[in-house]
Amino acid sequence: MDKFEHNIYLSEGRNPVISLIVILLLAFSGFQAIGPIIGVLLTLPFFDFDIMHAIDVLSDPVGHEEAKTPIFIIQGLASAFGFIVIPIIYLRFVVRKPLRMFFNNLSLRSWPIFLLTFIVLSFMFVNSIFIEWNANFKFPESMAALENTLKSLEEAAKVQTEFLTAFNNFQQFFLAFLVIAVIPAIGEELLFRGFVQNLLKSITGNIHIAVWVAGFLFSAFHLQFYGLVPRMLLGVLFGYLYYWSGSLSTAMLAHFINNGFTIIMMYLYQQNVTDLDVETEESLPATFLLILFVLFLGLIYFYRNFFLKNKTVG
Repeated sequence: MDKFEHNIYLSEGRNPVISLIVILLLAFSGFQAIGPIIGVLLTLPFFDFDIMHAIDVLSDPVGHEEAKTPIFIIQGLASAFGFIVIPIIYLRFVVRKPLRMFFNNLSLRSWPIFLLTFIVLSFMFVNSIFIEWNANFKFPESMAALENTLKSLEEAAKVQTEFLTAFNNFQQFFLAFLVIAVIPAIGEELLFRGFVQNLLKSITGNIHIAVWVAGFLFSAFHLQFYGLVPRMLLGVLFGYLYYWSGSLSTAMLAHFINNGFTIIMMYLYQQNVTDLDVETEESLPATFLLILFVLFLGLIYFYRNFFLKNKTVG
């Protein structure tokens, strides 16, 4: 029997494959349509209620400093509706189960939180190997057209991200922290670990397949090929942290630490407080990475054993 059996059933009386497709489609519609439409309407005062001007600026915001706050509002609402509001409504009115079934108090003790923090921080540096490899991935010559298209999309996304995360004041940093660190940590984990991973477990009967496929879908949802592998591995880490603990709060906290640390370090780097550039695509020296990898494995071992010894049913 599985030593970490935390069974959560989200499709009794329904085909779990259909349930998985439905929740993903609903989340996608909330993220791509419902949230952004509401966001655009709420940000019209920033553009003197001229909707055509708003659409024109928001479609190509780089160079329009006044677009930063509206874009963060729209992105925040998109994530909130797609990953939090719609899944909770689905859970309440379709699945008819309480949100608390995803959580337990054991994961909130000081020792697992301490381990979790350093697991995430050490993995961020170890993952730089895959960040560098994925960023420099080369397609065969026969697929040059596809490579050029993907690189163009990646470059456009990079330019917009650099524009949005060039913080001119603390207020911009705080809004970015909320939209990039807080909301995704709650919402993306609720959707991809809470719903997708558990439904995949019901479909396949294998937690490891569920964790890896959910990690892939989590990464693919971001539509960035040149970050696909490192983001997938991050999703896999979140998946196992959730699986071992039986509580979604561990995955949410890990996600928050990863994104929050990145945003904070970006801000401190821009303020010349630190020389550490977290946006670099180059990996660290091999010796340092080896030490961090061994540390990461040791932390994972202790984290897993903590919940094995204190097993509770989620």
